[in-house]
Amino acid sequence: MAKVTIRQLEVFLEVARHPTLSAAASALHLSESAVSHVVTELERALGERLTVRRKAKGVTLTAAGELVARRARTVVEAIHEIPHELAQGRDGRLAGPVAVGCYNGIADSVLPPVVQRFAEDFPEVRVDIRVGDNDELIEALHEGSLDLAVLYDVNLPTGLTKRMIYPTEVVAVLPADHPLAAGPDVDLADLVAEPLIVLDTRPSRENTLEAFEARGLSPNLRAAIPQIEVVRALVGRGLGYTLLRSRPAVMHRTTEGRPLTGLPLRPRFGRSAVVAAWPSALRPNARTLTVAEVCREEFAAFR
Repeated sequence: MAKVTIRQLEVFLEVARHPTLSAAASALHLSESAVSHVVTELERALGERLTVRRKAKGVTLTAAGELVARRARTVVEAIHEIPHELAQGRDGRLAGPVAVGCYNGIADSVLPPVVQRFAEDFPEVRVDIRVGDNDELIEALHEGSLDLAVLYDVNLPTGLTKRMIYPTEVVAVLPADHPLAAGPDVDLADLVAEPLIVLDTRPSRENTLEAFEARGLSPNLRAAIPQIEVVRALVGRGLGYTLLRSRPAVMHRTTEGRPLTGLPLRPRFGRSAVVAAWPSALRPNARTLTVAEVCREEFAAFR
């Protein structure tokens, strides 16, 4: 077997991350022919066909290619970690990049205190942020473009290591002057005839519909909107109510300053947690573990 080089693995990983050789070449600042040559040399070295390359349909990985991509990611990440680990060993300081994803429905409450902590306590760590829904974040974790994701522990796939940040449950969010807003909790049966505004992202939409299904109720769906602040703003103006997962500190006002009330459901529904997660097949570096720990520390009062 011919020798496999780190550069071949790096190029192959970019090919695995992009739909076409042209896109991978652009990311690598190489010509498309150069990328194709490197992949061909890697295939020869391993004695396996790793890709199916068609001009009209781009590039896809074979089963062998998927295996090589997983193994290559571990090898390349370990190589790239060496300078950071040596630097940390010399002076004990955390340094280098960490890619953090966060579910869009909680990003405004989770990310600011965590990023501020890193700016103050670990200034040599560069925190790269990505916000998306659960599906996008999980895909990015397995692709290797994220080190860690903060998301709801709801219908997550196997193969993830998780650290709980804070517990959560589904709550009804109402205008503060709603007739039911003064109570300690609320029965969905008392809201079902009113207009429902759904946060149309995964898993929020599923959480909402499951809450009604569990009670045998059919909601009066007014709108499904993927931006949480738009949902909250409409509720704040008295145009309906919504179901969201409870989260610290930010349930009480819209961006327009209109007051909101978040009430637990009666009976309670959807108890779960916000977690920091990363692929179990990968060994997290010190920066990734520190992000998870900082998240836990910042929200310790809510556990």
